Amino acid sequence: MTGYDELEVTLAGALGTLESILKEKLDNYGIYYRMFSRIKSGESIRKKLEAERYIRNPDKMLRDVLGIRIILYYQDDIEVCKHIFERFLTNVSWKHSESDANTFDATKNNGIFMLPGFIRNVVDPVIAGLRIAPTFEVQIRTVFFEGWHEAEHDMRYKEQQIWASMYRESRRLNSVLATLEMCDQYMINLFDDVGHDFYKNQNWGQMIRYRYRLKTLNGDLDEELERMICPELGKRIFKFNKIDLVEMVPKYGLNILDANVIVFLVNEYLSDKPYYEEGIKKRFETIKRNRSKRIEAQKDSEIVALQSEKAFDAKVFLDLSLQPMQEAFAKLTTQTYDWLSSELSELFPDQFAGEMHPINLQRQGVISYFEYNDDTYTMMAELSYIATDEPGKVWLTTLQCYPKGEALMLHCKNEQIRSTKAGAAVMLYNRPKIYVEIARNIGICDTRKLTNGVVRLPEMTAEAFKALVEDKERRFPVVLLSAPSEEEVAQHDSCYGRLVDYTKNPKMPGQNNLMRKVGYVCHVVYAVGQEADEIAMLLGEDTEAYRNGVRFFGSGFSFRERSNYVCFTEKQILEKPKDIYALRTKPPYYYQTVSGPDAVRHELIKHVYQHILEMN
Repeated sequence: MTGYDELEVTLAGALGTLESILKEKLDNYGIYYRMFSRIKSGESIRKKLEAERYIRNPDKMLRDVLGIRIILYYQDDIEVCKHIFERFLTNVSWKHSESDANTFDATKNNGIFMLPGFIRNVVDPVIAGLRIAPTFEVQIRTVFFEGWHEAEHDMRYKEQQIWASMYRESRRLNSVLATLEMCDQYMINLFDDVGHDFYKNQNWGQMIRYRYRLKTLNGDLDEELERMICPELGKRIFKFNKIDLVEMVPKYGLNILDANVIVFLVNEYLSDKPYYEEGIKKRFETIKRNRSKRIEAQKDSEIVALQSEKAFDAKVFLDLSLQPMQEAFAKLTTQTYDWLSSELSELFPDQFAGEMHPINLQRQGVISYFEYNDDTYTMMAELSYIATDEPGKVWLTTLQCYPKGEALMLHCKNEQIRSTKAGAAVMLYNRPKIYVEIARNIGICDTRKLTNGVVRLPEMTAEAFKALVEDKERRFPVVLLSAPSEEEVAQHDSCYGRLVDYTKNPKMPGQNNLMRKVGYVCHVVYAVGQEADEIAMLLGEDTEAYRNGVRFFGSGFSFRERSNYVCFTEKQILEKPKDIYALRTKPPYYYQTVSGPDAVRHELIKHVYQHILEMN
């Protein structure tokens, strides 16, 4: 793999920053546009370097590896954009190709600009030794031309040998472009005519918006300012050149072009005329001050503290009942390495080739670490990455393994690092998928093996159940579901069925399954008939009420004190008031209003995860 093949990933951050800069400028000037960007692939770069002009001149550099295309709605904004870009970027060159009176051909406006200095500091080491200049290309098109250009580029430009003798067809294709050029001009004339109608009616606000074709927010004219415009000033505003206004903006210490700025600038330009209005300048200064106050109120420029919120924190033992410690540890390290490889191989394609090895990787927004020792049975793995569901949030997942007595302890933690000013998370808990994979493929224990299913009480005996819930070493909760009979268990509309596996919403299959949420983080047991009655009597509860009930036993529970204990009778399950829950931990959240057994199921899930977090 050559250096050219790696650029698409390594330059992505630089391109995103460039887009943000250009968007901010165009938005400030109220331009109607769409923006697209690309990074040339390694194959495309090599193909271009094979062209004759690059072969003849080995010192010639590629200047358009980074490219941004601006698609404008209005043709006369092309020159406006060029003036805007040239003012705050260092222009290397513009490439124009205009047709003469007897030729139909595409008009290009392609500019090459130097990368801003702070971006060059990042890009220069990446392109060192490659035939790539620290520049980027901006292509400016109109909406009508863009569609034609894309079709022509793929169907004719890339097939020049086929079209070499198709003179008539080429002229027909170019005639389409001529028609589109007329459409571009017609759009401008149309909105100029609309603006002129508003001028005749002295509707200055709408006149400015249509004459200068400003986006809605930029086109809003202050009512007090509008009342100060006399007909002669209104006429001069209508006839003023937009490019001249763009040139005046920075000279007056401004950074935007909107309806209020236009009135102010034209009025100042005519300060030696008898219809110059001093009140416009005073009112504009007030508008500018108020705008600055609003921006400062909205802007959060201070450095804010970050806070770590645990979303999952579990300490469990690896299951060594059917495998020696050495084998379990080998499976764990392999599983962890494969997990990191699946998450990061696209970002670090060369780092996961060959045999398993320690890693220490960093890239903008991603940090990963993995180290293990077969002799001491210790392992440490870490993965942090920027979340996409909330600005400024980072997810951090850590896995740690170490011997404890004759066993192997696994500590799995998931944290979200967020601003202290950020709103509350929709759901705080989030079980990492690597934890589930380890539990499924290796096995984990919390006094007994944790599973992804429901265990029938007779399979562990009443004494074993009592020992489980009162075990001082138990860290994970126990949930006990009861049913009057096996027939009730099999019925989806029973309390048991609704809590465990009943899917009420066909559009969200599996979302209502209790075990899908608490598998491997909770001991789930069910009792039927006499067994359920015996548990109720041990707890001193009404057997009839709890034959279709559910109980939650936290760690440290004892039948005598009944601490860390929550229970729902059948009546409480069926009559649970409605509430809103989010079915997902990241957007789209799928908010749902539920009641009865559905609401109880969500409450159980919340109790399970909150208990795990509190225990660690």
